[in-house]
Amino acid sequence: MKAKDEVEIMSKHNALVKEENVLLKENQKFGLMVAESEKVAENLRKTIERDATELASLKDKVKILEAKKKKKDDAYAKLGADMAKMERLYKDILKHADIVYAEYKKGLTVLGAEPLPLPEPAEGGEGVSRLLGWLVSEFEGLCEIMDVASDNTVSLSCEGLLAHLERAVYADLQKIALADFIYASYGELSEDVAKLQNVKASFFRRFWLAYVKDAVRALATT
Repeated sequence: MKAKDEVEIMSKHNALVKEENVLLKENQKFGLMVAESEKVAENLRKTIERDATELASLKDKVKILEAKKKKKDDAYAKLGADMAKMERLYKDILKHADIVYAEYKKGLTVLGAEPLPLPEPAEGGEGVSRLLGWLVSEFEGLCEIMDVASDNTVSLSCEGLLAHLERAVYADLQKIALADFIYASYGELSEDVAKLQNVKASFFRRFWLAYVKDAVRALATT
């Protein structure tokens, strides 16, 4: 083989070696890039899994919050409906206040009394509260009025009955006022009372209804 050919072969060999070395270096670089890419991909996979877990957790929290919000919304809606119903009830009560007052005044007039004026009107619960306060004060005074009316009724009825007995037959009726006179209990008088029912009915109809009721009313106004 000629020297020229040998040189040419060696030159080609060296070129191939250089090219192989370049390829080896490129392969090494590529291997490093692949390893780095795999590392990045693994980190990305872990990040995606972590984000997916967090997203699922957030979705669960959102569902819980939505359920709580719905529960609150339902409660607020019910509260609003109840408040509206209560307001309608308040208005209905206040609307009838004047009617109640007029009828109550009629009843007190029979007993010779006069109710206090209705409180200043107000809206909603405040108006009802004032009205209830007025009713309480009226009932406090009503007990005294009824006591006086009852006492007057008993007094006049007793006076009328005794006066009629005095006129009828019992000239010595005054003896029941003596200190040694013993009064029987109502229970002990049961048989006597039973015998006098027709007399009581006549007395009630012909004396009480005819005269005493008006006298009681007149006495109450004095």
